[in-house]
Amino acid sequence: GLLATLVSLVLNMSIVWFTLVKADVIMGIIGPSGTRAFSKIMYILLAAIAVMMIRHGIVGAFFR
Repeated sequence: GLLATLVSLVLNMSIVWFTLVKADVIMGIIGPSGTRAFSKIMYILLAAIAVMMIRHGIVGAFFR
């Protein structure tokens, strides 16, 4: 319900805020190559989500 949504939103925003505040420390730990690797993993994840959404849209439009 609404409470779960608000808790999720606040938790997500807190994680993003912490990550942005500590970005220099995180970059120092993982370095440039770690950043590139993480970036490529996120590209693949984003592409997979996009394919899933397109597939659901096509199935919903033509087969229901």
